[in-house]
Amino acid sequence: MAVKKMRSGAYRVDFRDAEGHRYRKLFPTKHEADAAYEEARRRVRSGEFIAPKKVPTFAEVGAAWLTARSDRRGE
Repeated sequence: MAVKKMRSGAYRVDFRDAEGHRYRKLFPTKHEADAAYEEARRRVRSGEFIAPKKVPTFAEVGAAWLTARSDRRGE
């Protein structure tokens, strides 16, 4: 995990999750980058971090909800 200043003046947070996948994100200020770094570090260490690709979309959640409700009578 690291915070690095880029040539453009932005700051990049670079970290890996528990599975070893790498994530990078740019921030305009060092303060924002440091805060994001600490939050990512805390979430990875506690096991709360969920990869953005694994978060279900609203459409997926809605379809699952409708499927679960389809067996109900006359509601």
